[in-house]
Amino acid sequence: MHRVRCIGQTMKKKTGLLLLALLFVFAGLSAVVTAAAADSGVFVVYYHADLNAAASGTTTTVTYQVSTKTKTVEELGFASKEKRFLGWRIYREKDQTWRVKGPDGEGWAQTLPTGYSYVTYGNGCSVAGTVFPGENVHFYATWDDVVKFTIRYHDHDNYPPAGSTTEVYYGYSTPTLTYQQIGFNDANRTFRGWKVYREYDKSWAVKTADGGMTWSSNVNADTQYYLYPNGDTVAKTAPAGTVVHFYGQWIDSTGFTIKFHPSDSAAAVSRTQSVTYGVNTKTYTSDELGITNGTLAMKGWKVYRESDKKWRVLYADGSEGWASSVPSGGSYQLYGDGCYVAATAYAGDTVHFYAQWAENTFFVKYHRDEDAAAHSTVTTVDKVNGTKILSVAELGFRKDSCIFLGWKAQKERTGEWLIRGASGREWSKTYTDDNIALISDKEWLRDTSGAGETVHLYAVWTEDGVIDVTITEIGAKPNDGKDDYAAIQKALNLARSSTNPIIVYLPAGEYHISRDLGIYSDTTLWLDDNAVIIRTDDRCPMLRNGTLQAGETAKGGYEAIHNLVIRGGNWDGKVTSKD
Repeated sequence: MHRVRCIGQTMKKKTGLLLLALLFVFAGLSAVVTAAAADSGVFVVYYHADLNAAASGTTTTVTYQVSTKTKTVEELGFASKEKRFLGWRIYREKDQTWRVKGPDGEGWAQTLPTGYSYVTYGNGCSVAGTVFPGENVHFYATWDDVVKFTIRYHDHDNYPPAGSTTEVYYGYSTPTLTYQQIGFNDANRTFRGWKVYREYDKSWAVKTADGGMTWSSNVNADTQYYLYPNGDTVAKTAPAGTVVHFYGQWIDSTGFTIKFHPSDSAAAVSRTQSVTYGVNTKTYTSDELGITNGTLAMKGWKVYRESDKKWRVLYADGSEGWASSVPSGGSYQLYGDGCYVAATAYAGDTVHFYAQWAENTFFVKYHRDEDAAAHSTVTTVDKVNGTKILSVAELGFRKDSCIFLGWKAQKERTGEWLIRGASGREWSKTYTDDNIALISDKEWLRDTSGAGETVHLYAVWTEDGVIDVTITEIGAKPNDGKDDYAAIQKALNLARSSTNPIIVYLPAGEYHISRDLGIYSDTTLWLDDNAVIIRTDDRCPMLRNGTLQAGETAKGGYEAIHNLVIRGGNWDGKVTSKD
């Protein structure tokens, strides 16, 4: 193997005696440094901006066999957006050899053997035993001059590219051109975004299930493309030296039309509805359209778009979208009767609503808590006459030392929860502890849900057998001057369904009652020492035995109401007359 002449030897022949003297001085200093490094068990890394550059003033001292992070080209000031860093080529000063790799593995060589290539170390890599203590190793930066990718813009799918392009230095954030800058303006349409295609791997930007973006070459009629915004900023969309195509996507600046069908096979009724794209618009109800189906109840609308021949669907994971057919494990997504729409289809499109019908009932499934599977018993609720749901006792649900507070309700199809809205109970995709609505034990349900739907009831329990009347699920609010009778009585009523004794606790504050409170067996009514119950109608007593419920018969002796404790607090009858 031929040895490569060192840089010092080459320079000596070219620069004469003066430079030779300087090199001897440098060599002497280097020998001192090397000797010191050997004694201390370290080696030194020198950095060069390229293969022809002298070492910079920055070095890294590495304790032998102790992993040490080297400098990055950015830290050294070598980086530039006009070139792309490929790696460090490694040179050992002691024997003037380069780090190489080939069929027999890695090693050191003065010249590159046939079939071998130079080893390159990564930017900011860690080293430990590259050379022995007392030696010097040189890192030479290598670069690629092809550092940009090109963006070409198309007015629409299948249109040729416009003359304007954007050159993007890979890794450096660069704003793309807007459709206005390119000259794609048109008063009769609205820009939606850019479909993006990469030439080098023949892939498109598409939406993921969670609404994010990925690249895919496997696209079909059901593909949902990810649209880049107008004037978006890009940096690493494609490798340097490649081309990316931006295709403009547009909608007409007019509306879309809805046609209504009484059933899947029926022709549309004569009345249609126009919706301006992007404007939230209430659709006609089946009653307004005069659409009925005997004794069956309106369940909702299946929705179909003419432009892409797709149906609105629910996927198995609960996500929503458009598909040519119902996906595996999924179902049609039904729009509610009289729902609001805004962007169901693009302007100029036609959407078909197909009425879906069901027996005028819905179904209730019961869960011991949110983590438990549904009980085998299912209640069918008559939406006309109403149906009483089962109690936790009838279902055999109980939790040791816990008291049942009520049922949280969730629709199976939409995942919506029953909450307390401004005008009563309503369904919502989300809920908080402050607005969740609880259904009572043995409550009569009727219009709680739509025909044919399934509602899941999840039992809610206290953790310790103590019911604080001010918790959200009960709702008493001391010191607000308003009637607290309903909330306190709701807490006392829980004893009827509990298999454990209960404690109803009133924290400090003033509570107003407009009626007499009824108390049931195995109940402790515990008032804080600074709690006051104030009667607002002195014609009524303040506390009595609980009343019988529908279907119950009076009991005497030891089976009558028993095991009652009234503890603490103050009872203010507000008596205004001896009579």
